[in-house]
Amino acid sequence: ATSLPVAVFSADVRDFEAVDKAIRDAGPIDILVCNQGVFVPQELEKESLEEIKFMIDVNLMGTFHLIKAALPNMKNRGDRGPGSIAIMSSQAGQVCLSFFSPFSIVLCLLMFNLCWVFDKDFTFR
Repeated sequence: ATSLPVAVFSADVRDFEAVDKAIRDAGPIDILVCNQGVFVPQELEKESLEEIKFMIDVNLMGTFHLIKAALPNMKNRGDRGPGSIAIMSSQAGQVCLSFFSPFSIVLCLLMFNLCWVFDKDFTFR
């Protein structure tokens, strides 16, 4: 144990202003953990558009909101060295089964966009 202080802040990740406020209140961020996620297990044709939108808003847009709010200060860390961003996923987001379709699509879109933004290859771990 390092005895370093750790703080936890919460916000509705669907609301960028709430996320941005939580990030500002937190101060300097060394490690950003994007660990939100929702999943409604149904086949795509039975999934309502509201359920699909909810999954996209939480899983995809919520991750973008977190990273967009935190990234400017994480890039300007001065002598504190590089920061880290961890994006969590369940196995359901890494395999494409008929009843995982919207969830899998959301994760694939997220990873594709992050690869483009950071000009890096990402791997699922």
